[in-house]
Amino acid sequence: MTHDESTAAGFTLIETLVAFLILSAALLMMNQTLTTAIANRRVASELAAADRLAEEILTDEKVLADRRTGTTKGHVAETNLGWVLQKKPLSSSAIEPALQVWRVTLEVRRGGKGSPVRSYRTFVTIPAAAR
Repeated sequence: MTHDESTAAGFTLIETLVAFLILSAALLMMNQTLTTAIANRRVASELAAADRLAEEILTDEKVLADRRTGTTKGHVAETNLGWVLQKKPLSSSAIEPALQVWRVTLEVRRGGKGSPVRSYRTFVTIPAAAR
């Protein structure tokens, strides 16, 4: 039995090109997935740092004990996040005159003056004797 050159084992050029095209598409999709995952991780890390900073500021008794109306600013070098805290008393409560309600707004920003990462708003009651 003789073998013909046209029946030799192996892949044709077209088959090789199609396989290479499929491999290239799969690698491109993996690259895009990895790039997106890295970007999402960075954003999630930044949001978590902003949440930790906000929790630290909004639970600090010294910050809340300061009864002055206005804006306070700060910056945390380790996370490169800045913050702006605004405190404003709301009108006196007719229901409970012994308490005053303050609106506290905290904005966490990238680099202090950059774009906002997150904003937080809460209300704090202050006894009238502490005013």
